[in-house]
Amino acid sequence: MAAYGNQDAGIAGSLFGTDYDIETKVVLSGVTFDFGEPVFVDAGVEDVAYSGDSNDASLKFLGVAVVSHRSYDGSEDQYVEYQDMNVVTRGQVMVPVASGLSTIANAPAYVVDDRSSADYNTFTTSNSGTYDIGGYFRSNASDGIARVELRGLK
Repeated sequence: MAAYGNQDAGIAGSLFGTDYDIETKVVLSGVTFDFGEPVFVDAGVEDVAYSGDSNDASLKFLGVAVVSHRSYDGSEDQYVEYQDMNVVTRGQVMVPVASGLSTIANAPAYVVDDRSSADYNTFTTSNSGTYDIGGYFRSNASDGIARVELRGLK
């Protein structure tokens, strides 16, 4: 996430409003999560956070990594392996969006979970080759960030 030099991008993972649910998951070995990134769980191991993977049908969208004010050595703007991570599962949160998006308010939201895509781990309006999160954009995109409404495990 490009938090430095782009003030809007620095708000990814920030909660919007006061009506939301948060769960805590453990970050999988060898994985990091930037604030605002989508978080998946495996149907059989629901206490561990995974990155999306279009080739793994056992993964289910859980929510979005929210900003943490905890400070860990070398992890100023992300969660690193084995850390406890806060994940918003229901409510509104700021997220990174795929390149080229602007007028998207009230459109269905999807996650780019194809690791070969330049837009991997961003949110989009395209339902082609993406993961349907069952949520909606609640703002237009500005500088690569938009507000999305999450509705729980999908």
